Amino acid sequence: MDSVLSGEFAKVRAEQKTRDIRGSYFWIVMVTYMVVCPAAGILVSREISINVAQEAARESELKLCAIVVTADDAYRAAPPVGTTVKKQAANMAKLRQDYRCPADAGVKK
Repeated sequence: MDSVLSGEFAKVRAEQKTRDIRGSYFWIVMVTYMVVCPAAGILVSREISINVAQEAARESELKLCAIVVTADDAYRAAPPVGTTVKKQAANMAKLRQDYRCPADAGVKK
């Protein structure tokens, strides 16, 4: 009789151990999911917002390029005489280079 009870007891213990392991895996998966999914969402949204901001900044720079190119071309066509105007011309040339303005910016035909 004792061997039958110990066999049943061993079965119950094995089932309990299996349930415990399954429960542990469940909680490991749940905690991992709860950490990884929000982190991934934040990273993806951050990347998207950075790209949108960069595109908006470049678009703004290109709009300003029309003014910079027009002024720089005018300074190149008729070189300035005064020191203040020379500084302004140098600043326009540097701004044109910094903004990577296309040569035909602002020119509409």
